Amino acid sequence: MPSLTRTQRQRGVRLSLYALFVLLVGGLVLVADREAIRENFFMREGFTENWQDFVSVGARATPSSTR
Repeated sequence: MPSLTRTQRQRGVRLSLYALFVLLVGGLVLVADREAIRENFFMREGFTENWQDFVSVGARATPSSTR
């Protein structure tokens, strides 16, 4: 078994961690309840009805930078 240099070992560890991350994210995508995500995070009707409230509350909550 050939010995690896420090750089080769670091590259291998980094590559395996990237692969593990991709597998975990892919698994989460496969088991996610897409209908619940669509209902709870992409609610167009609530956003369009309350748009003016979002803007006015945000404008009042933002401190003025011209003092």
